Amino acid sequence: MKKTIAAAVLGVLAVVILAPAALGNNWKHHGEEITQNKQITMTGQVKVQGQLGSVECQVTAQMSLLSGTTTAVMTKFEPDLDEAGSTVTQKCKTGGGLAFCQIHAVQPVALPWQAHNLTNEVRLLPQLTHVSMTGGFCAAKTATITEGTVLSTPNQPKTFSSFTLGGCARLDVNGMEDPCSPVTGTLNVLAPNAATYSLE
Repeated sequence: MKKTIAAAVLGVLAVVILAPAALGNNWKHHGEEITQNKQITMTGQVKVQGQLGSVECQVTAQMSLLSGTTTAVMTKFEPDLDEAGSTVTQKCKTGGGLAFCQIHAVQPVALPWQAHNLTNEVRLLPQLTHVSMTGGFCAAKTATITEGTVLSTPNQPKTFSSFTLGGCARLDVNGMEDPCSPVTGTLNVLAPNAATYSLE
């Protein structure tokens, strides 16, 4: 799998219709508003599970927190590779109707994705993700995950160190569409940024 691939799956992913919510406070670091953009790196598992099948990947993501705002942008969201130059990753798994498919690429489109601090959660707005796959008993060659809003709930608004993902993806496989495939997962903030930034 090439480095140009990315994910979330999912990368997620997904789409949830949110009730209107007021934006939270500007991003803070050790309790003080940041005065320049800051980047945090996260790793974890992200899964889209629907009636047409499921795709789950171990991913690495990077998000830039924009100073003086409640806005961030997801600049990277891609599967971790098993080894350089590998064409199939064992760190992406399929299930259900896609159980016999081997994933060759997961490519998020139109990065960066917008994210907004709502104080108690971060609303991520992914655009589009393509998943390429093959296999002897795999009925699909591609799956598309599109139209997304993923709610990322921090383990705590102050000094967060991880996010729990939730949402609903629009999954298209071979022209068949599942308008609401649940998105789940956890992204852990890596050192030295874990438990140093806050949403409040």
